[in-house]
Amino acid sequence: MKNIIIVVLLEALFFTSSFLELEPESYQNPIENLIKGVWAEQEHENASFYISDSLFTYVDSDIGYSYQLKEDTLVVNADLKIKWKIVKCTKDSLLLKSPYLEDVLRLYRR
Repeated sequence: MKNIIIVVLLEALFFTSSFLELEPESYQNPIENLIKGVWAEQEHENASFYISDSLFTYVDSDIGYSYQLKEDTLVVNADLKIKWKIVKCTKDSLLLKSPYLEDVLRLYRR
């Protein structure tokens, strides 16, 4: 019994130490992949914008802006920096909260 406890503790220690050795850039935010795509404000409307690996692009203007994901915030580097708190992000929907508006913006994947 004592040997089993020691083996379990050693495995836990090995797993923890190998996990902590990872470089910070090797951690991946799960939202990072989910947020990429084409988004519309209504289920049956044309797209408002799309997000690729490196650009946030409004469909109407076709001008791309760089963006960053900082924890639960989407920061778009447009003429003025735009910050949205990501309330929820799934494969089908995206809920964003602006610090300037009371309502939550609900978007649908196209």
